[in-house]
Amino acid sequence: METGFSFASVCVTLFLVMDPFGNLPFVLAILKDVDHGEYRRTILREVAVAYLVLLFFAITGKWMFVLLHVSTAALSIAGGLVLLLIALKMVFSDSSRIFEGGGGVTNRFFLVPIAVPSIAGPSAIATVSLLRAQEALGPVSLAAALTLAVIATGLPLFFGVFLRKIIGVGVLAAMARLMGLLLVVIAVEMLLAGIRTALPGIS
Repeated sequence: METGFSFASVCVTLFLVMDPFGNLPFVLAILKDVDHGEYRRTILREVAVAYLVLLFFAITGKWMFVLLHVSTAALSIAGGLVLLLIALKMVFSDSSRIFEGGGGVTNRFFLVPIAVPSIAGPSAIATVSLLRAQEALGPVSLAAALTLAVIATGLPLFFGVFLRKIIGVGVLAAMARLMGLLLVVIAVEMLLAGIRTALPGIS
C-alpha cells in the first residue's frame, strides 16, 4: 500500500507528535525540586518507559485495526484528522497547561505523568498504531524510526535545564508552535492521500 511515508518522514512525524519542546516546561516544573543528577536519571527512566509503551502499540497496531475491519482509506483519513487536531492544539495552546494542577509530584513517581501521558500520550499512541496499520514501514523499520524519534525527543528533555537557561521559555514555546505547523502539513497530506484512495477519480 502506498502511504507517502518514508523512513525519514516517519521519524519526523513521531518526533513532532511527541512534542519535546512543548512538554519541556511541564517536565521542568514537576521536577523543579530534584537535584541535577536525579533529574537526569528520572528523564532517562521515563523516556525508556515511554519507548516501551509506544513500541507495544507499534507492534500491535496493525492487528487492532484488522480485527476492526477498517479500510486503508479510512485509516489514512482518520490518521490525517487525528494528526491535524494534534497539530492545531500544539499551535494554539500551551501543552504544559494540559497538566496544570499536577503539582506535588515527587521524584518517586514512575510512568505517570512524564512517560505517560506526556511523551507516550494518546496522540503518540494513536500515531504509531495508525502508521503500523497503514504499513507506512515494515515492523523493523518502524521500530527503528520510533527508536530514533524517542532518542531525539529525550535529548531536549535530558538537557532541559541547560536549554531553559540558554534560550529561555519563550523560545521553547515558539519552537513547539513551529513543530505544530510542520505537523499540520503532514496531517493534510495524509488526509488528502486517504481521500484520493477512497475517491480514485480525484487527481
